[in-house]
Amino acid sequence: MSDIAVVDVSIDSEVFVAKSEYNSIYTTSLDVAEKFAKQHKNILQNIHTLISQNPNCSSMFSEEQYEKRGKLYPMYKMNRDGFSLLVMGFNGQDANEWKIKYINAFNRMEQIIRKELIDLQKKAM
Repeated sequence: MSDIAVVDVSIDSEVFVAKSEYNSIYTTSLDVAEKFAKQHKNILQNIHTLISQNPNCSSMFSEEQYEKRGKLYPMYKMNRDGFSLLVMGFNGQDANEWKIKYINAFNRMEQIIRKELIDLQKKAM
């Protein structure tokens, strides 16, 4: 597929592998398993459980296949929201570090928005 590109997304010096396809950015269950040192079959089960318990989140995940040694295996593509929902349920050091970075990034975003609002209010006076 010529419309697929692999890009590095840098967040707080942590590099996540993301793919871009048709103007949407996603990651895969394989990437998540590797990043968080978990077995891929467990990641698949976690996603399946999320979807079956929360049908509204099914649009965050897309069931796909990948080929390895001539055989097809299941995997999921997921958008940022699906990734966040999945990872928020993880435990362990890597997951906790990611959660803290997520919280810090959200707090920085909030500060930027608040500053912009204050600047807009000052200009309006």
